[in-house]
Amino acid sequence: VKDLSYRPPGTEQNILSGISFSLPEK
Repeated sequence: VKDLSYRPPGTEQNILSGISFSLPEK
C-alpha cells in the first residue's frame, strides 16, 4: 500500500477505493 505513503488533498476517496479494490474483500 504505497498510496498511503502520500495522500494529496482530494484523493482520500481515491485511496480508499484503491485499497478496497486491492483487498480480496468483495
